[in-house]
Amino acid sequence: KGGFPARFGGRLSSVLQIDMKEGNMKEFKGDATIGLISSKLTLEGPIIKDRTSFIIAGRRTYADLFTRPFMPASTDLTLYFYDLNAKINHRFSEKDRIYLSAYMGNDAFGIDYDSSQEGGKGGEGSSEDGTLNFGLGYGNITSTLRWNHLFSDKLFSNTTLTYSRYSFNTNFGLSSTYSTGLGDENFNINFGYLAGIEDFGGKIDFEYNPNPNHDIKFGISYTNHHFFPGETNLDYSIDYPSFDTTNQDVIVDTILNFSGNTNVHEMFFYVEDNVKLNNRLQANIGLHVGFYSLADSTDFKYDQGRVTLSPILADKISDINSYSFQPRISARYLINDDWSIKASYAKMQQNIHLLSNSSVGFPSDIWVPAIDSIPPQTSEQWAANITTQFYNGQFELSLEGYYKTMKDLIAYKAGYSNLESTEPWQNSVETGGEGESYGAELFLQKKKGETTGWIGYTLSWTNRKFDNINFGEWFPYKYDRRHDFSLVISHKFNEKWDIGATWVYGTGNALTFPQGIYLGMPQSYGFQDQIDVESVESYGGRNSSRLPAYHRLDFAVNKHSKKRNFESTWTLGAYNIYNRKNPWFAYLDYENDTRAAKQVSLFPIIPSISYRIQF
Repeated sequence: KGGFPARFGGRLSSVLQIDMKEGNMKEFKGDATIGLISSKLTLEGPIIKDRTSFIIAGRRTYADLFTRPFMPASTDLTLYFYDLNAKINHRFSEKDRIYLSAYMGNDAFGIDYDSSQEGGKGGEGSSEDGTLNFGLGYGNITSTLRWNHLFSDKLFSNTTLTYSRYSFNTNFGLSSTYSTGLGDENFNINFGYLAGIEDFGGKIDFEYNPNPNHDIKFGISYTNHHFFPGETNLDYSIDYPSFDTTNQDVIVDTILNFSGNTNVHEMFFYVEDNVKLNNRLQANIGLHVGFYSLADSTDFKYDQGRVTLSPILADKISDINSYSFQPRISARYLINDDWSIKASYAKMQQNIHLLSNSSVGFPSDIWVPAIDSIPPQTSEQWAANITTQFYNGQFELSLEGYYKTMKDLIAYKAGYSNLESTEPWQNSVETGGEGESYGAELFLQKKKGETTGWIGYTLSWTNRKFDNINFGEWFPYKYDRRHDFSLVISHKFNEKWDIGATWVYGTGNALTFPQGIYLGMPQSYGFQDQIDVESVESYGGRNSSRLPAYHRLDFAVNKHSKKRNFESTWTLGAYNIYNRKNPWFAYLDYENDTRAAKQVSLFPIIPSISYRIQF
C-alpha cells in the first residue's frame, strides 16, 4: 500500500507492473506440464542467433472435464480459463532493440440443462421438453510494440504502442416444446449482454542517470479509451400450433444499447527523481500531470420506458476537459544495517469509474467514463513502513500502516444494476461519493535455508458514503475485507524431494441482501382491481450482509530428477484439501415454497497429479 512513483497514473490504487521474459537468443528451450486439472507449455529460442528470439507460452484448465461424470445426465458444466502469451524481440544494434508482445486470456463458466417431463401443459397425454443454458465470461486481449534506444551510457528511452480490450459477457437461453392435442407449441428466449472497454495508446519514457546519486525518469503518454458500457441482445419467440386459432405467433429480435458508446482522450506527463541524499537517506520525488477530454459520445434517448434506437435521435453527452496535478513523494531512511523506515504521500486521479453490482446475483463489473456531471475520482494516500531483518538475513519482518481518502465516487442507486436497468448508466448511479480506506499490513518472510515461506496479514477497512444511499451514513464497500491472511511454506528435503503448502483466509465480500419478506395478497382473494403482489422484500442498509469467509488449504509434493538433456518433476497434490465450499456469489430462490438464500460455489477438493519436463 506504499506510495506510487510519478510514472504510474490513471488509477487510485493497485499498481501492477509485469515484465515478460525474453526468449533465449542462444538455444531452443521448452517447459511443458501436463496434469489432471491443467496443462501448460512454454517454448523459446532464437530465430536469428544472437539477433532475434521468440517465446510463446500457454495454459488451460479443464476441471469441468473431470466434474462432468459426477453431474446428472441432464446437466453439462463449462468451467475453465486459458491464457496465451507471445513475445518476439530483435536487436538491431547495441543501441537499438525492438519488442513485440501479445496476451490473450479468458475465463468461462456455463451450465446447460436439458429436461424432459410428462404431464405438462395441455392436460392428459401432453408432454414438455425443454433446455436451459447460462453462460458467463471475462476476457482480456493486449498487445505491445516497444522500441528501446540507448542514446549514451547515461540516457536511454522506450517508445511504446499499446492496444488492450476487456470484455464481460453473459447469456441466458430457455427453450421448450409443449406437445398438445393441437400440435407442438414452441417457446424460445435468448438474452445476451456485452460490456467492456478498448484502449489504444502510445508513450515515450526516458531514463537519465547524470551521476550515481540521481536516477531521473520522465515521459509522456496518450490513451484513447472506447467504452461500450452495455449492449443487450434479446431474441424472443412463441410458435403456436397451426390448429390453434385463438393465439398469434410472437417474434421479437432486437439489440438494445441503452447507454451508447463513448470515446475519451487521456494524456499525462511525469517527471521523477530517485535521489540519494546521503548514505542513509534516499527519496523519490515526482509530479504526474494529467489531461482528460471526453468527445464523440452519444447516449440513446430514454422517455417513459421507451428507448429510441435510431442513432439520428441520439443525444450527445456533455463534454468534459479536466486537468490534474498529482505530487508524489516517498523516502527511506536506513537506521542501521538491519532496520529501515519508509514514508510516502501520493495524490492520484482516476478518469474512469468501475461500477460493481453489490446486490444478490453473480458478480458483474463495467467500466464507464467521467463526464460533465460525473467528474473523475481522486484520492490522497499516506503510508508509513518499518522493516527489519534478523538471523543473518534469513528473516525479514515489515509492518506498514496506510490511510487513503477518496472523492467523487459513484455507485448504483438502490434497485439498479447494469443487467437490469433500461436507462443510460449515468441515470442509474449516485454521484459525489466519499471513500476511505485504512489499515495495517504485517509481513514475515523466511528467505534462506531448507525451509522457506512467508506469512502475511492485513487488517483493513474500506468504506463509502453517499448523500442518497444508506441515509447518508458510511457503509462498507463491496470489496471491504476486514481480515486477509495467507501462509506459504515450502521445505526442501534434498535435491529430489520437496513439499509445499498454502493456506489463505479472507473475510467475505459485503453485499445488499433482503433482511425479511412481507407476503402480499394475490388477486384471487377478491382484490381484482389491485396489483397482484405475492411478496415484498425488505432490505437493510447498503452492503449490510456478507458472504461467508473464503479459506482453503492447498498441498503438493514434488519429486525432481535430472537427466543429461532434460529435467523432470512429478507433482502430487490437492486443491482445497478440506473441501471448503467457498462462495462465488449468492442469489434468492424458492425452497419448499419459501424464499431462501442460495450460495454458488465453484471448486471442491480437487486432487491433482502432474508431470513437468524442462528441456
